[in-house]
Amino acid sequence: MISYNLGYHQERNTEGQYTYVLQPNIGEIISFPNLPQHKQLSYGAKQLIQREIELEKMRKIENSLQQMAIDTEKKSSTKGKQVKKTDKLQPIAVKHEKTKPMLDFFGREIVRPKDTGQKKEKKSSLINTQVWYKFNEGYSNAVKRTVKIKDFL
Repeated sequence: MISYNLGYHQERNTEGQYTYVLQPNIGEIISFPNLPQHKQLSYGAKQLIQREIELEKMRKIENSLQQMAIDTEKKSSTKGKQVKKTDKLQPIAVKHEKTKPMLDFFGREIVRPKDTGQKKEKKSSLINTQVWYKFNEGYSNAVKRTVKIKDFL
């Protein structure tokens, strides 16, 4: 489609719905009145095809620009002229500020108890289990039923 400069163009029909129409419309040329109609692509498929066509055109333009830049660098280096190299950006050191203590609603400092190692034991025991369950939020129309954990084990 790219080599023939074909693509889909979004148009609004009289009913107010948007459709993708092939531009140039070669369907008028190749359709015969006595033959049955072929299946049309869906709106989403046409949208996806048009997006990929545009991306490929941009890739080709970018590649040609890069090739032109490489060619000009080769020509300038063969003439004996040196191309100025631009300075590279250097990262700026970030100053770490002292951490502010956590405050509650009334402005009092929140004091947390120190770790006693029990959390690490609990985490390691959870990791070593055979059954994992991950809950994903969302909506599903699937058939649901109550299942107890001991049924899995």
